[in-house]
Amino acid sequence: MKVRILHNFMDYGDAVSSCCILLKKRCREMGIEAQIYSEGFHPEVSGHGVHLSRLLDESTEDDILLHQFCIESRHLVLAEQFPGRRVLIYQNITPPSWFPPGSEFERACQRGIDQLRSVRSLYEYVVGASDFTRGDLEKLGFKNPGLLPVLVDPDALLSVPPVQEVLAKRKPEMTTFLFVGRVAPNKRIEDLLQFLATYRAQGHTARLLIVGKDTQMNDYTAKLTRLASSLSLEKTSSSRAKCR
Repeated sequence: MKVRILHNFMDYGDAVSSCCILLKKRCREMGIEAQIYSEGFHPEVSGHGVHLSRLLDESTEDDILLHQFCIESRHLVLAEQFPGRRVLIYQNITPPSWFPPGSEFERACQRGIDQLRSVRSLYEYVVGASDFTRGDLEKLGFKNPGLLPVLVDPDALLSVPPVQEVLAKRKPEMTTFLFVGRVAPNKRIEDLLQFLATYRAQGHTARLLIVGKDTQMNDYTAKLTRLASSLSLEKTSSSRAKCR
């Protein structure tokens, strides 16, 4: 038996991609051979898997597929043709209503939800990343979904050396609030900006660091910039962090 992990795209620092890497690592620690299959790989994680075109050729009926599902799956046909047993790992799909009507993100999320409804009988077992996620699966018609929290490797995180660019921005004399995640409407970053403005208005010296990709939703990023300006929140930028 071998474990085959299928994911759309392996990104660097992405929670689902990191989970795939840890799943592979844990399998191998238990003596089970495992491999990641993806359409593409960020250069930083390119050594952790192979192109998904190899999946079916390398799989047998004794193998298990762990299919990561977090948005529309462009390669659902591979799961349908997989010769072994199939497990769906659902990492949540953002409700389409969070995105502008007609936008690609709205359509991709809606297609992903529609896909989930259509494949309820395809997988032998289905798990969600949290009880909230399990509830979503039940609403979509899946029976008795299990629970598999997102894997985290604390030792690996603690071993990453500090980024000097970030260290240079340390200001012990003020309170620092930190947000880590991509800049997207469902993250409600505007609430953090409102909070910062209110906190400062009470006489506190503080700043908010927004650390995450801000190029996926340019309209939303521009909206946050305008809001920060209207709240008199000074903005500075860097390739590693967004500081307001």
